[in-house]
Amino acid sequence: MQIISNNTDFIISEPTVVSIGKFDGDHIGHQKIFAVMRQIKADEMLKSAAFSFAFFDTPQMSTMAEKRRLLKHEDVDYLIEFPFTDETKNMEAEVFIREVLIARLNMKHIVAGTDCSFGHNRSGNADLLRTLGPELGFKVTIIEKVSGGNEEISSTAVRSLIRNGNVEKAAVLNGRPYTVSGIARTGNKLGSRKLGFGTANIIPEEGKLFPKEGVYLTKTLLSDGRRLYSMTNIGSNPSIDTDSFGHIIRCETHIFDFNEVLYGQFIQVEFLRHIRDEIRFSSVEELKAQLEKDRQYCLSLIDSTGTKV
Repeated sequence: MQIISNNTDFIISEPTVVSIGKFDGDHIGHQKIFAVMRQIKADEMLKSAAFSFAFFDTPQMSTMAEKRRLLKHEDVDYLIEFPFTDETKNMEAEVFIREVLIARLNMKHIVAGTDCSFGHNRSGNADLLRTLGPELGFKVTIIEKVSGGNEEISSTAVRSLIRNGNVEKAAVLNGRPYTVSGIARTGNKLGSRKLGFGTANIIPEEGKLFPKEGVYLTKTLLSDGRRLYSMTNIGSNPSIDTDSFGHIIRCETHIFDFNEVLYGQFIQVEFLRHIRDEIRFSSVEELKAQLEKDRQYCLSLIDSTGTKV
């Protein structure tokens, strides 16, 4: 996958099938769009291009690095991370189609959802694409919203579930568990020294959406491919006064029956179930007792084949 980032002066010479959006989380709706793009790409001998603005005004499920990995997995040929300048923000929708999608991306086909929007004041939509397609020489495929149960699947809906700790339902709509990834870092080592709960700490890129603060049953994917059950706390560790991270929100993971050193390794934590909210404890002993209860409860959710979660 070729990445064109923060650059407005580019031209893709190969004809493309294009989709535009934030592509945050690559939920089931996004996966449907990319599946359609792959089929069009094969049928019409095009390259595929995902167009996304390099701008986020709210915490996102996918950091830039995570989004790149997801889109590479979806077999996208070009990822355009377009700068969100004042000029871009004020560009009329038709001008955006003509001067960016056609002139720079060499668009011959576009795949979009029914709720797509682009251009100044979000004036561009599916109807405009259908109207301009025949005039400007590109095909249009509009994808109906995908539903999960009785609700439409959207990045907004999935983000809301994650913020509220409902990671189980978020996984259903996303088609996979929600993940937090990063380099495992050492903390104050209190967990291993006094609590008997050695942990790997992750502080992801700025702008990453964290689940609701609290304890979760998780699986941790190691750099060697192992995927191990774990227990993860999202929070600032309010019960510990001497915290090397300065009480900032982070992801702190304890892998069950695991004694290897992970510091410096890239790991991914998959969130399976919310166990409890974060609590402030009056003593280390009280914290240790609660962590043991949490561990036993998590283990009770897992049978020998891991089929309960």
